[in-house]
Amino acid sequence: YFYKDFKFRFFNYASIANAYEPSWAGNVDQWHIDYVYMNKTRHINDTIYEDVAFSTRPLSLLTTYQSMPWTHYNASTSMNSSEPLPYANLSNITKNVSRQFSIIDLADNSVAFSYSGGNLNLDPFAAEAFSAPVSYTFSTVSADSALFELRGVINTTPDINRSNDTVRFYQRFNNYYAYDDGTPENGYGLTTNTAQLAYKFTTTQADTLKGIQMFFNKTYQQANS
Repeated sequence: YFYKDFKFRFFNYASIANAYEPSWAGNVDQWHIDYVYMNKTRHINDTIYEDVAFSTRPLSLLTTYQSMPWTHYNASTSMNSSEPLPYANLSNITKNVSRQFSIIDLADNSVAFSYSGGNLNLDPFAAEAFSAPVSYTFSTVSADSALFELRGVINTTPDINRSNDTVRFYQRFNNYYAYDDGTPENGYGLTTNTAQLAYKFTTTQADTLKGIQMFFNKTYQQANS
């Protein structure tokens, strides 16, 4: 790949879901390519990465929702007490890993909460279910909305890929309730003509509903129409 015209292509063989339920084609026929690594002096048997990596990003610290109105937020009923931050050692040697979790109030870029998980020796190809305890309730100078960055950081040396050593989640408090984070990981379908679906939100106080947003994901040959 040191040459101008270098190209490569991923070629896959995929099965399409059967016709029993048309919406399955597209909702369940998904694949993902991850961790493509090219470097000089590599060879076919070079399969070990000198890397420790997070396996997921942080989750919402709210017990029920990904987001809720800032004026509805009540710390006594809405907060989880810990943040799961699992990571894995992808190398064939034991790695000494430091762990850190912090919450940044983006209204003034101040560090609102910080927790050090110390250091841990992680065995080759092992995974660690690290969980940061959170003794913090959201507060900010903003009156009608708020935005916080939940940030997890691990560090070890050597490490060939620093980009997967930091993960972030943005905890949003605006003027809406949401169960999801705005990116679809799967689809849900109704299978009979008379089926009905209810989607329930329990508000923490009385308010007025002015709009809803719903995403209808694409399926094979527009079966969801």
